[in-house]
Amino acid sequence: MRFCAVGVLNTMLTLAAFEALTHVGLPAAPASALGFALGAVNGYLINRRWTFRSTRHGTATLLRYVAVQAFGAALSAAGVALASSDLAVRHLAAEAVVLPIVTLVTYTLARRLVFGVPPAARAA
Repeated sequence: MRFCAVGVLNTMLTLAAFEALTHVGLPAAPASALGFALGAVNGYLINRRWTFRSTRHGTATLLRYVAVQAFGAALSAAGVALASSDLAVRHLAAEAVVLPIVTLVTYTLARRLVFGVPPAARAA
């Protein structure tokens, strides 16, 4: 539940940053990238401290986090593309189907590969 709450916060932060940046005249593409980056940094910090209570930090942990987020974005894009073209599902419906799967995958990867929650803590 914490991971999902952080995801909602990241989405709100991303959208607010996008809106603010485009409002001051930044083109949509770089505003989107900057908004996403802001949400990702927020997600890294809060997930590390609150969701996973991890003491792991540093460049290697951050790079693993970025890799997991990039994989999640690619998985989401591929799932939506497949569902909306090959299965003729509308885009929003495809996103609604793909999102829980991507969330579960990225949570699992973050828990095991990025923040390295010890096995004893996993059982809790």
